[in-house]
Amino acid sequence: MLIINKIDIAEQVHASLEVMERDSKKMRGERPFVFTNLYDGIGLEEIIRFILDKGMLDERRPQLEVTTS
Repeated sequence: MLIINKIDIAEQVHASLEVMERDSKKMRGERPFVFTNLYDGIGLEEIIRFILDKGMLDERRPQLEVTTS
């Protein structure tokens, strides 16, 4: 997944989200991409969902061993 972050400042740096979307679709085909503003959490759920669904993570959660001295 391509993550295009900091969409909140695109205008200030003269970047066009429309152009980025068009170019991403052209270059990536069906491969996913997401526009985000991770500071505000925009797009975060989609990234997490992608990692959980496609990230080939084992469903089992490792048990952490806690030791005290």
